[in-house]
Amino acid sequence: GNTCIAVHVRHGDACLDKYSLHRTCHDWKEYAEKIKILEERYGHQQTIFVATDDQKIIEEAKKDKEHNVVFQEISREKYKPKGWGHTIDVRDDLNKPKVVTEFIQDVVGLGMCGMFVGTFTSSVAWIAVELQAARLGHYAPFIALDMPYAHERNVGRFLTWQDQPHPETKQRGLKGPRRKK
Repeated sequence: GNTCIAVHVRHGDACLDKYSLHRTCHDWKEYAEKIKILEERYGHQQTIFVATDDQKIIEEAKKDKEHNVVFQEISREKYKPKGWGHTIDVRDDLNKPKVVTEFIQDVVGLGMCGMFVGTFTSSVAWIAVELQAARLGHYAPFIALDMPYAHERNVGRFLTWQDQPHPETKQRGLKGPRRKK
């Protein structure tokens, strides 16, 4: 094939989230099965780009002799949570230029492929699929291991500027935008 299949595997804190039962963790074998489904439909692809926080996934993926498995040579140890609640989203120790660069490189790599396998309870999956669509001009084939793209369980799960209370501006007596009720 003339493209690659992007695979995003989020383990770490996602596997420890006892309150979000819709967040599921899968082993490499399940991702490999989905890759096979895409290839049965769209033809064999030479390259699999893997982005993950779990070194064990990299080790499993490297055993694949049918594909050129590409991934960043980085230490993934830093992503291991120290327990429940120690999520990637709130950890100051990951708020460093080097870590952000690794993340961006993974996201760009995922976006450069023409197919996707992952879990849509991860924001990275959404970003990857949208980047692929923006680059290609249409949605690329994808398979989710957990829930459909844009599932109601995920849509709107993040607060936006509209959800925050708007303080009054004392300078001119102005208020922020009115909230719809």
